[in-house]
Amino acid sequence: PTSVGAMAAATVPVDCSYSSCRCPGAVSMTARRKGCSAFSSSAECSGQPGRRLRLGTLLLAGFGRMQLAAGEVARISGDYMCQCDFKDNNWMYTMSALLTHIQDLPTTLQDSEHPSTKWILQQSCIEDASLFPNTEIKLDIQDVLQLQAAAQFPSSGGRLEAHQLCFPGQVAMSMVCAQQWMVRKSLMGVVKWVGKMNELLSVVMKCMDADSPLPFHAAAFKDYLQRFQGGIPPPDHPEFLSSLAWPVKAALKTFKEAEEPLLECLPMKDPACFPRDTANVFESCAECCHPKHGPTGHVECWQAGFDFDRCCNKVERSNPVEVVQSTCQGQDEKTVALAKSLEQEIKTSKELGRDLNVLKEDLRLCREEQAAKLKEAEDQKVQLEALKAQLGDTQDSEAG
Repeated sequence: PTSVGAMAAATVPVDCSYSSCRCPGAVSMTARRKGCSAFSSSAECSGQPGRRLRLGTLLLAGFGRMQLAAGEVARISGDYMCQCDFKDNNWMYTMSALLTHIQDLPTTLQDSEHPSTKWILQQSCIEDASLFPNTEIKLDIQDVLQLQAAAQFPSSGGRLEAHQLCFPGQVAMSMVCAQQWMVRKSLMGVVKWVGKMNELLSVVMKCMDADSPLPFHAAAFKDYLQRFQGGIPPPDHPEFLSSLAWPVKAALKTFKEAEEPLLECLPMKDPACFPRDTANVFESCAECCHPKHGPTGHVECWQAGFDFDRCCNKVERSNPVEVVQSTCQGQDEKTVALAKSLEQEIKTSKELGRDLNVLKEDLRLCREEQAAKLKEAEDQKVQLEALKAQLGDTQDSEAG
């Protein structure tokens, strides 16, 4: 299993002095894993203790807080932890699936053959909740909190990690895993995943509504956790599923609820347009369908039968979106002009085609008329020859 933070370790240079933080003892989590000193050795930090992070339990809802050595509370921008990387389309597919399958779980979970129940059971959810859902990445809240601290500083790579992990999405998927273990009748699995949902929620509680297109609100998760504060019926109880199942229907956020609800992509209109795990930005729904590239998205995404109308949801945005300058705008204009020219040529060609058909018909009639006249002349010639012969016979008869 890969712990949180390991993904950036291979690509982000280790800066033991962590210059972006001046004299910080709190070096990046990647640097600490490689044994870097907690204190800067630079001359400007001489005699200064540096800040050393001490991880407590959770940040919100009475679960404790992250502390600094001097007692200063770390002021960490939560929105870094709530933003997600949608370029590879994976989270777009996951959130589309949430919109489809998380609708009436107290009822649908009673039916093991229901498509939504089957989808929930297909998710990879370790019973002890030791890995993030559908991954081989270790789910450790201490690592998450360290990542949250590192996300303050762009040079640490922490923001990239956080965006790839998509913590609001992980909160929802932890809820899904809890539903899975309800269906499987494992009380331990339910408790473990509800606990992980609680931990992750505390990290993104304040930002997940406005900074994430996740089709749920933080308050819904907070209310759901209250169900587990009292007694929990045993798995063999007839109301085990109905009383503990997630009760809220997934719903698209509006532009008033989220800064970027990604309505052009959620739910996915045609999965054939955008493959999973893509590294090609021109196969990314978030890039191709966004109106920042114009009313029909990014022109370089569309080819071979794929276009904006087929692949993207049409959305009326209340606030105008600034269109970015396309690197191929000149070419785009030439393409539009060429298309218009081609359209005119096609129109002219059709008109010429109609004229040509008229001429062909006139020629056919002319030939038929000519053939008829030739036949008539031939018949007249035959008749003339017959008359001549008849006249000759009459003259011979009279002479005799």
